Amino acid sequence: MGQQFPEQCQSEKMHFKFPEQFLKLRQKENAKVEIQEILQQTFYVFTKNLTLAAWDGRALERFQNRLNQQIEHLEACLTEKMEKKQPYSRKEEIIRLKLKKYFQKIDNFLKDKQYSLCSWEIIRLEMRRCLQFIDKVIRRLRN
Repeated sequence: MGQQFPEQCQSEKMHFKFPEQFLKLRQKENAKVEIQEILQQTFYVFTKNLTLAAWDGRALERFQNRLNQQIEHLEACLTEKMEKKQPYSRKEEIIRLKLKKYFQKIDNFLKDKQYSLCSWEIIRLEMRRCLQFIDKVIRRLRN
């Protein structure tokens, strides 16, 4: 969506402390819950006030569409689990809450920075990091 990180934003970097420990789980079902939550929250972030983000509109739309497809696929998998009367475990609920808190910090950051160009660039890098964590988990679970 964006090119290189803008020079004028170098001094505004922010670290949001992604809850990495949750992506180290070994059970596929727990990972699905985590990944679904991350994708849903990422989709939500990228439907915010994007007017100051200097991104290619088509690329953003493709990204949003792909996120939505992945969310729907995971929802179908997790709905099947619920139909089999397997409620979310306490651990899965804690995961969801921690991830929501992380994404709330991101949302607050964007609001505090009034959705500025630099705030969006910082968030773009952070979301790339989240997606890289998802990729690592998926690769590990496939092996």
